[in-house]
Amino acid sequence: MQTTVTPAVTPTNVITGTKAPYKMRPGDPIVIFLRDLPGAKSDMQLEDIIDDQGAINLPYIGRMTAAGKTTSVFEQEIEQKYIDEKIYKIRITANVVVPQQFIFVTGEVKLSNKYPLVSGMTLLQAITTAGGPTDYADLKKVELSRNGAKTIYNVTDIRNNPSKDIPLEPGDQINVPRGWY
Repeated sequence: MQTTVTPAVTPTNVITGTKAPYKMRPGDPIVIFLRDLPGAKSDMQLEDIIDDQGAINLPYIGRMTAAGKTTSVFEQEIEQKYIDEKIYKIRITANVVVPQQFIFVTGEVKLSNKYPLVSGMTLLQAITTAGGPTDYADLKKVELSRNGAKTIYNVTDIRNNPSKDIPLEPGDQINVPRGWY
C-alpha cells in the first residue's frame, strides 16, 4: 500500500532507467566540451550550473536555454548557434555531460549515506545498497522526498510485488523510519 503525502513528480530520467530521456533542470551542473575550434590549440571545456531561468552562458554566443532539453538536443543547438552566429564557419563538436548524480539513504538502514545514482536504480535497490534495513526499520512507512514532495511507500508490499518499485531520480532522499514494536 502506498500513501501519498504530496503529489510525486513523474520520473523522466535516462539515468534512472525509465523510458524517457533525462531532461536537464535548473541547478544541474553540466560540463560542455567544444572540439575542433578553428585556431584553438586545444579543446575548450566549460563547467557551469544551469541557472534558475534554465539557461547558461557560452563564449561569443551568450545565453542559451538548457533546461527541459536532453543533452543530445542541447549539443545540436550549441553547434548550430556557433555556425548561425558565424563565429565558426566549419562544424564544431559540442558534448554536454551531466556529472554523476546522487541519492541519499538515511534512517534505519545499516549504512546511511550518499550513493551514486546508477542507471535503473529503484527504491528497493537503494535500500539494499545502503546495507538493507536494520531490525528496527518500519518498511511500511518509507519516505521518499523528491523536489520538496514527500511520498510514503510500503516497501514490504514492493518486495512482494516488484512491479510497484519506484525508479529513482537525482537528489532523491530516502528515509527508512524506526518502527515502534
